[in-house]
Amino acid sequence: MNIARRLRARREQVGLSQEELAAVAGVSRQTIGAIEADTNLPRVDVAIAIAGALGVNVSELFGGFDQAVDALTGMPPIDGNVLMGRVGGQLVTTPARHGASGYESIDAVVAGGHLESVSNVVPGLVVAGCEPGLAIVEQTLKESGIGAMWVATSSASALTALDSGRAHLAAVHGSKRELDGLARPRSFNRLHLASWRVGLGAIKGTRAGWQSRALSGEVPVVQREEGARIQQAFKKALTTEPRTVAGPVAATHLEAAHRGLWAGIPALTFEPAARSTGLDFHPLATHVVEVWYPGQFDQDPSLVAALNLISSRRFARVLESIGGYDLANIGTRVAW
Repeated sequence: MNIARRLRARREQVGLSQEELAAVAGVSRQTIGAIEADTNLPRVDVAIAIAGALGVNVSELFGGFDQAVDALTGMPPIDGNVLMGRVGGQLVTTPARHGASGYESIDAVVAGGHLESVSNVVPGLVVAGCEPGLAIVEQTLKESGIGAMWVATSSASALTALDSGRAHLAAVHGSKRELDGLARPRSFNRLHLASWRVGLGAIKGTRAGWQSRALSGEVPVVQREEGARIQQAFKKALTTEPRTVAGPVAATHLEAAHRGLWAGIPALTFEPAARSTGLDFHPLATHVVEVWYPGQFDQDPSLVAALNLISSRRFARVLESIGGYDLANIGTRVAW
């Protein structure tokens, strides 16, 4: 039984109307109605108040939160702050991102294996990929009251989440030939987002010839996971045998650029991230960026809102201000 049906059943069991329960719990009738309509997950304080008014334990009444899975692993989320979305009937989470202040927005807290919502926004869109512009999609939709969550990961992991039903949309990048070769059912839709160059970034003023030293393995390089397209481009460009170089592994282009800046070593990243962090940039390849989604989600309101945003002048203008993006044909459909 899901949360909506469990709440309704308990309320009717104790003989309270929605208005009466709302009055006892100190919340609005609209809040009770939204939870029972399965369009809202209550904040922690609201959940505790409702459970107390009904004389049950909060985990007993709202235990459906504990059925969430991590978007990338499919396993229950580990303890900590998380973002939250919903794909079909499945709650999906990803660890919250940490900004410089340490106070990034979160949707829920996982403690002792139990997940408690701390957001008023109904969990919705789950979009995965390493394109940092997806954070703009998440933020803009949330500001409009639409649930959205960006899972920062590689193209390969994003497609795994999409294929496993733990994401609505995946951002993938690579050469046009590489993307066309990623076999998927023709029911998948492809939307062009941009083109950008991938390569190496280094702190401005680094001694001349840093590119050659990075590609020959003379210095460590911040890299990406093996399944990442940018990692494959890097390995092709290496002049050392075997084609391996020491260095830490980052989850996204932006993380790689930041880690390279902090550690003072070259980083495998893409041009917009290099520009935004003030790094010198040495290109290795030009990649096409697309967003893919199954046709079954065509009518999902949060996905429709995301696609409209991605195709908007507002979104393009933000990416233009960062630099390094070729935004010709942004938002246009791509044929298989």
